[in-house]
Amino acid sequence: MRHIEFYTIPALLLVLTLMLGCSNDDSTGSGETAVDRVWVEKVTAHSGESDVRVGIQFENLKPISAIEAPLKIFGSGFRVDSVSFVGGRLIDPDILIGTIDTVEQTVVIAASFYDPQNHYLESGKGLLANIFFTLLSESAGQIIEIDSTTVSANATFNWLRFIDNTSAMQEIIPEFDAGEISVLY
Repeated sequence: MRHIEFYTIPALLLVLTLMLGCSNDDSTGSGETAVDRVWVEKVTAHSGESDVRVGIQFENLKPISAIEAPLKIFGSGFRVDSVSFVGGRLIDPDILIGTIDTVEQTVVIAASFYDPQNHYLESGKGLLANIFFTLLSESAGQIIEIDSTTVSANATFNWLRFIDNTSAMQEIIPEFDAGEISVLY
């Protein structure tokens, strides 16, 4: 019997064991563990530009029956023109909200399904909405930050959350990554 064969088999078993152990780590492929989260894209634009699109993305691990994402925009020299859900993951919700408050510089994005046992948003990852901006000349050289906030209007409160589709209507607080518009001259 050769010594090479004796050592080769245990080495191959060790490599196979490591490969199998590392292949089932529930990661998203980018080195990050999958979590419920909402994130705002980071974009670059020029002052004086209109139709600047900033995407709001989200990932839900369980099916959900509602989502709220109130955002605060920090900076000056811009105008929020609209909120669009076209091309997003929200398919036929019963309530769909994209409210802009120009005084407070907030945007509330929300969706809800009335029948969470039969009509809900499956788990997945993708676009929630797009916010469109016009950048005025005085916005040049700044970074306009878009962050999560809590909004109170008409005796109701909105905060960043998902509602799962069980009969208990459990609240899920997702992770959040702020976004920005870097405004060039």
